Amino acid sequence: MWPPVRLVGVAFLLTGVGALATLWPAWRNRSDPGSRSFAVFAVAVAGYASASGLDLFTTNYAVSLALQKVVNACGVLVGAAWLALAVSVTDRVDDSRHLVAALVVVVLAEWTLNWVNPGGVVLARGAGVSGTQFEVVGRVGFWLLLGGAWVQVLVGTGLLVVEFTTTGGLRRRQTGLLALAITPALAASVLNGVVMATADVSYDYTVVGWALSLGVFAVALYSGRFLDVTSVARRRVFEDTTDPIVTLDAEGRVVDSNPAARELVDADDGWEGTPAATFFDPLPVDGERLWREPAVETEVSVDGGSRTRHFTLATTPIAGPQETDRGRVVSLSEVTVVRERERKLDLMRQVQSRVLRHDIRHDVQIIEPAVEAALETVDDDRRPIVERASERTEALLSVSEKARAVERLVDREQSPRTLDLAVTLRRQVAETNEAFPAVSFAVDAPESCEVETIPAVELVFENVLENAAEHNDGPNPSVAVTVTDGGDAVVATVTDDGPGIPDHELSVLADGEETPLEHGTGIGLWIVQWVVDSTAASVTFDTDDTGTAVTVTIPRTGGT
Repeated sequence: MWPPVRLVGVAFLLTGVGALATLWPAWRNRSDPGSRSFAVFAVAVAGYASASGLDLFTTNYAVSLALQKVVNACGVLVGAAWLALAVSVTDRVDDSRHLVAALVVVVLAEWTLNWVNPGGVVLARGAGVSGTQFEVVGRVGFWLLLGGAWVQVLVGTGLLVVEFTTTGGLRRRQTGLLALAITPALAASVLNGVVMATADVSYDYTVVGWALSLGVFAVALYSGRFLDVTSVARRRVFEDTTDPIVTLDAEGRVVDSNPAARELVDADDGWEGTPAATFFDPLPVDGERLWREPAVETEVSVDGGSRTRHFTLATTPIAGPQETDRGRVVSLSEVTVVRERERKLDLMRQVQSRVLRHDIRHDVQIIEPAVEAALETVDDDRRPIVERASERTEALLSVSEKARAVERLVDREQSPRTLDLAVTLRRQVAETNEAFPAVSFAVDAPESCEVETIPAVELVFENVLENAAEHNDGPNPSVAVTVTDGGDAVVATVTDDGPGIPDHELSVLADGEETPLEHGTGIGLWIVQWVVDSTAASVTFDTDDTGTAVTVTIPRTGGT
């Protein structure tokens, strides 16, 4: 039967093995914040517990002294790794890179003091205990190392507690579990220090604390999914997205990129830490500008061999505590399909424009004289047929003219200007009356009524007046135009006593699209709707079988 001291030694060794078991989640999620610090922390705990356990199996002072130096070294590393872990997880320190560098320097200095042990300032030989086993006692240097580790653990735990109190959900659960996990080990270490300062110590109570802490760490790793949830989200949102995404640090170096980004720039295995200018060199973009300027938005075209790929590039600043600049997220959203569709639509528009503006107009201009000549010679029986042909010829010419108006509306930028609506409507009424002399027109408007709007507004009333006159087939067709100055806005109403606008004509305007079953019979009403949609004006249609009232309201200022 082993003596109790050997059983305790086995328990300490098993605690070390348990600490090493936590390395697997850290390795699996090694790209996540805090994973590397946690791995160092786990190795340090394993070394601490294992060396303490082995010390209980030796009676040789030299071996015991060496093992105690390992314990001290691992204790120093535990404190530094815990603080680095807390800084990485909470991101509450402005300059974490320099902090980690400072911790490395401190650890190396403490390790040197511990291993050299000048004049026994850290460890010394004490009185014999347990027969031939000699106790290794701590001196001033030992307490400095232990106190430094305590301070680092307390600061790191404080950062986790602050994060716990200011966040919620799974993040709160994770940081809470981490802060709780270190508590048994810290309490045991303090107890061990107090006992060491007042009496002889047979066992290192800190290892007992680590055994308890590992249980909480297991909950944090598997139930709280520390180092795991971040990886799942990142794998789904970051790595699996087809849009290239790159993360830059505050000094313009690439710290992360998804496969789509690396494929786009043909990056090799050494892309981590590459300057932005070098990483983005294959693209027609200024890599320096991406991290020097707070926000960049531009379009990038890349030769993809068989076709050119188009991307919209945007950078998003990464803000740290106190709004410090931590870097940039560079995202490239592919718009190749959109650009190709726009190109095809533009080509289609050009073809349609050419057909409507040139081909149809040219053909109609050839047909029109022939129709006019036929009207002079045709007999009475066939005159209705020729007159119908003449009407359709004029309608085609009208469609061609309106198509040209639509093209001008789309291609030309419309800037607001001052328009005298009363004068404009009187002129347009006179022109429409000349084209439709059988229609009676009446105008009720002030001498002058100025508004600030885009010039294309004239197309609205031109088409409304034409529609009111052309489709009014009553015995005494009439159209009334009124202009009312409402102070902040001017209201113009065109009223006719025609058959009204069919419901399906208005429904396609309300839906904003035409289908094979629901479509209009011309483009006049579309022009009215498009122009109004381009301004701050509004239009309403009040129609039934006794006539139609089209009301256009134009704000006095702010035409767009």
